[in-house]
Amino acid sequence: MLKDAGLDYKDQPELRPRIHDLRRTLASWMAGVGASLPVVAKALGHANSAAVTETYARLDLTAVRTAMQQAYAAMRATEKIYKPELLPAPKQKRAHRD
Repeated sequence: MLKDAGLDYKDQPELRPRIHDLRRTLASWMAGVGASLPVVAKALGHANSAAVTETYARLDLTAVRTAMQQAYAAMRATEKIYKPELLPAPKQKRAHRD
């Protein structure tokens, strides 16, 4: 399998991927394409789906970037609705008496 993938590294055995490397890669890709943490945990045979499996979900920032872009777009869309000049003026602080 390693030979077919071009990962044999006969002269540099320390570079050869181990089964656990392949397992982690699969789990990261599963999380990256949207598999839920319980599904990833089940595929890996984890008893606790939250603790260990979350490691794989946090590797891909695509979902984070998408959520931030959507929030930014929603915030910008409110500019058309809530013009600053139409908002009530901020309350003035009262002077403090001694």
